[in-house]
Amino acid sequence: MFEIIMKESIATLSEMIQAVINDEQTNIGNKIDLIVTNYSTFLENNKELPSFILREIQTNPDKTLGYYFDSLKGGFSGSTFYRQLEEHIEKQSLRNSISAEHVIINIISICIYPFLDDKLMMKLINRDDTLLFDSLIEERKYLNAFWIKKTLNLS
Repeated sequence: MFEIIMKESIATLSEMIQAVINDEQTNIGNKIDLIVTNYSTFLENNKELPSFILREIQTNPDKTLGYYFDSLKGGFSGSTFYRQLEEHIEKQSLRNSISAEHVIINIISICIYPFLDDKLMMKLINRDDTLLFDSLIEERKYLNAFWIKKTLNLS
């Protein structure tokens, strides 16, 4: 039953992200804001999902990754967002310092990692406070997008 719920959660997250990364009308900055907010908000409400996915990838990588990427219908590399990143990186002459792949990995990493090990995160800052963790996650919705956009010379 847990596995079914988690798979449905993965499909829901994938559909949310798919809608953003393939929207032709949304600019790259707004896409970054939406991706970060969608990932973070979704994970706030599904805190067990990152650990579940990690365990499943370790246990059965082909099945798990196939399921996730089937839901994403081609992943990021075939998306409008990826194309916009590539064009922006070229236009800003950032090719020697960053790539679309790194941007995507950074977005996903900075959104997901705190949920993979929230106890470690709180220990690192010498706190054990659920409300503080939730507050930090809320702040990171803005900060994560800000940092990614700064990397890309976006305002």
